[in-house]
Amino acid sequence: PGDLFVALTDQRDGHDFVEAAFAAGAAGALVSRQVGQGPQLIVDDVQEALEQMGVAARVRCGAHRTAVTGSAGKTSVKEMLAQIYRAFGPAHWNVKSFNNHWGVPLTLARMPEDTTRAVFEIGMSTPGEIAPRSQMVRPHTGIVTCIAGAHLEGLGSLSAVAHEKADIFTGMEAGGTFILPADDEFFDYLAGRARRFCPTGNLESFGRSANATARIVGYETDGNKSRIQLDIVGKPVLVTINAVGEHWAMNAAAAVLAASQSG
Repeated sequence: PGDLFVALTDQRDGHDFVEAAFAAGAAGALVSRQVGQGPQLIVDDVQEALEQMGVAARVRCGAHRTAVTGSAGKTSVKEMLAQIYRAFGPAHWNVKSFNNHWGVPLTLARMPEDTTRAVFEIGMSTPGEIAPRSQMVRPHTGIVTCIAGAHLEGLGSLSAVAHEKADIFTGMEAGGTFILPADDEFFDYLAGRARRFCPTGNLESFGRSANATARIVGYETDGNKSRIQLDIVGKPVLVTINAVGEHWAMNAAAAVLAASQSG
C-alpha cells in the first residue's frame, strides 16, 4: 500500500500485474503502456525510467555511498556495514541480494532523502554489468572482497573475473577510497585498475598481510561465536559475531575498514 509499482519485463511482463498492484493498494504504476485505471506514469522504457529515478534519488541525497562486489562475501560485508551504518544515523542498503540490473536502481530509488550512509551490493552474471551500476551509485568507497572462480563459466578465467570486479571503481567519486584484499593474487592488478578509474583515489587494504590497513591479528571460536582481533591502522579492534569460520575474519576486516572511511 502506498508504493509505486514498477512494471518491469523479464520472464514475465510486469504490466500483467498492474491491476493486481492497484487492488493491493499501490499509489501508482510506472508503465510503458496504460493498463486499466489508476494513476500511471507512462514512459518509453520502464527499466531506463527506474534507473533515472535511482540517479535522481542519489543526487538529492548527500549520503556517503559504499559499493561492494567480489566473488564471495559481498552480501555478508554489505549486511555488516548496514548494521554499523544504521547505528550512527539514517542508513540505507540493498534488501536481500538486490544487486542486479533492476535491484541496484531500485535500491537507489528507494533511498530516503535524509540518508547519511548507504551501502550497495553490486553483482554480475555476465561481462559488462558492474560498470554501469557503479556509475549509477557513484560510490565514495568501493570494496572488492576477493577474486575466485564464481563466474568462470561466463568469463573463462580468474583474470577476467578480476577485470570485471575492478569495474566497481568506474563510477568512483573523486578522492574516494578503494578497499582491496591484501592477500589476493590480483591485488596489484585491482589497484592498478582502480587508480586508472580514479587517479585521486586512496588505496586501503584488509587481510593477514603485514602491510594491510585492516590487519587480522587473531581468530578464535567456541563453535557458536567468533572473536576476531583486528589492527586498524595501529588501533586494536575486537569483533564478536554469531558465526563460525575464519572467512568471517576477512568479512569483518573489510566492513570495519569501510566503516572507518565513512566519516
